[in-house]
Amino acid sequence: MLQYHRLAAAVGALVLGSSGVALALDGSTARLIDPLNIAGNDWRVLELYTGSDNITSIADPGYTAKTNFDGIGAFKESANSVRVLFNHEITFSAPSTAASVSYLSLNKTNFRNWLFAGTTTPSAQVTTKIGTAWTSTSVVDTNFTKFCSSTLFEANRYGANRGFASRVYMNGEEQTTTGSMFALDSDPASPTYRTFYECTALPHGAWENVAEIDTGRTDKVGLLMFEDAGSDTTNGTAPLRLWIGNKRDVDGNGSMSFLEKNGLAEGTTYYWVPDVPGTSAPQRFTATDQTLAGHWSASSSGAMKFSKLEDGAVNPQSGTQAAFNCQDQGTFTVQLGLSFNADAGATLNTAASTGSIKFLLEENLDGGPAAGFNNQDNMAWSAANLMFTQEDGDNQQIWQIDPSSANLTRDALAIAQINQGLSNKPGESTGIVDVSTLFGYKAGSILLTSTQSTIANRNQMVVMVSPNAQLLAEPALLSSALPSGSSAGTITLAGSNGNYPPAQLDIVDAANGFVQINGLTNLANDHDVMLLLDVSFTGTGSMADLLTLLNARAAADGYTVSTTIPAWANGLLPPGWDLVIDFADPNAASPMYFSWDFSELDGVQVTRIAAVPEPTALCLLSLAPLMLRRKRRWSLQ
Repeated sequence: MLQYHRLAAAVGALVLGSSGVALALDGSTARLIDPLNIAGNDWRVLELYTGSDNITSIADPGYTAKTNFDGIGAFKESANSVRVLFNHEITFSAPSTAASVSYLSLNKTNFRNWLFAGTTTPSAQVTTKIGTAWTSTSVVDTNFTKFCSSTLFEANRYGANRGFASRVYMNGEEQTTTGSMFALDSDPASPTYRTFYECTALPHGAWENVAEIDTGRTDKVGLLMFEDAGSDTTNGTAPLRLWIGNKRDVDGNGSMSFLEKNGLAEGTTYYWVPDVPGTSAPQRFTATDQTLAGHWSASSSGAMKFSKLEDGAVNPQSGTQAAFNCQDQGTFTVQLGLSFNADAGATLNTAASTGSIKFLLEENLDGGPAAGFNNQDNMAWSAANLMFTQEDGDNQQIWQIDPSSANLTRDALAIAQINQGLSNKPGESTGIVDVSTLFGYKAGSILLTSTQSTIANRNQMVVMVSPNAQLLAEPALLSSALPSGSSAGTITLAGSNGNYPPAQLDIVDAANGFVQINGLTNLANDHDVMLLLDVSFTGTGSMADLLTLLNARAAADGYTVSTTIPAWANGLLPPGWDLVIDFADPNAASPMYFSWDFSELDGVQVTRIAAVPEPTALCLLSLAPLMLRRKRRWSLQ
């Protein structure tokens, strides 16, 4: 890896220029979290923002730096900006000393170039703005206290009109019995953008975070709620709750408020009850892989209580499965099976709604199989199907676990740790989120996390870069380079240094309805080229007719046809394509062709086409920024 870092640094100097000056932010402060440099899994850690940094030039008017970093969320603010929201878990003592949520705006191009360069500090500023996340509030009491964890949810996460109707950042007060849940409108296009709402219909408690689950309905929102009511390793302290919210005009005024349309103004709280009586989680779950069946009840009677219930997260590949941590025990998963009644309110059918909880990985202090895996708190579940969890206490480590592993250890690896040699070291690493796709990387490549302390310079947000980081294959749309009204074009994919990122695709002819793939003798056999097609059907021609036609051509032209993306591309490509044309041997001695002239079929027309090479590892793609400047003839964005 040392050779790679030297190469990447040299490439970065060519791409970014070598005259950059160290900035007040972005890597200029000594990092507080260090990678653990495990062979084959050596993450890179970069300082992004420290609470003592000079922010004068980028701070909103009146904003002052705050301590006690905690929960994190992030979203696309504009084409070249990512907004990061982060909590401050400050105990209220006066209006000037209260919990809050701040934001950072990050320049996407400069961030990506920083990672390409492999340097500690970038040559162009990454962090461009900082301020308070909200500009207005709709709350009962502004004496905010102890904003702990948080989660950001995108709109329509589970399909058209399913899930939240808006992009919502949710956090809560970790205040025993009285803490409220809050929702921040985080959609720049919304008329109530940056309004902070108190969710008065939701129950009170000492909240960590919530996880949005898929109810399967367009008129409901489902949230698993995680309350840290303290530690009791005999009886447990807090139940696992499920909020089913109604997305409707609750007050009957003819319009839907932000809370109403997101199912946060009215609903019912349910509790997980094991089918076999016994309410103490510490006594019922005693070993990794144990599973208990249960159901949901509107009554807390018989509900199981967990000790030191912490963060939860939904499986990005299944909206009916979630995971959560208990600091006293370890990591759990829950599989939900919800059913709704056919009554006027479509209430939850508690008799038929199930929940099966599995003890995924017991902590090592209690005899669990993964050495050193203890005191788990914050967590993120990446679309790469990896969980990232953080220790609050013990060795203050950050862990990566594979929930699908058949090994009892779940292939758990400690990947980073708070610098144990620091004086006044932070109390914990806290808040963790996978931001990979926001910056054009495969899920699981890029994480943001932070440290927490009451001392300004012991609060720090860092970037964690996986050794397996991969750039997303961003489709290069032929339509953007074709003459107005044309639906035909030719594209050549030229290889370089064993790979060919999308930046190296060049239009060579816009007169013919085919794609030409030149022989690429320097390309490894196991790297495919895909063509993605969106197709419209306005006549008698059907998808079945089109597949018959393409399959008849496929053998001669050297490709296969599918309506699903190949397994190697899972998580690498955006959704929404009708057909995949896969060239599995693009380094053949002679060119290969694909024609999208379907004139023999009535009303069948390609409306969008893209060419996507199979991406390779980050180290192989470090030359991509150079090629952007030298070869690109049209925008890839």
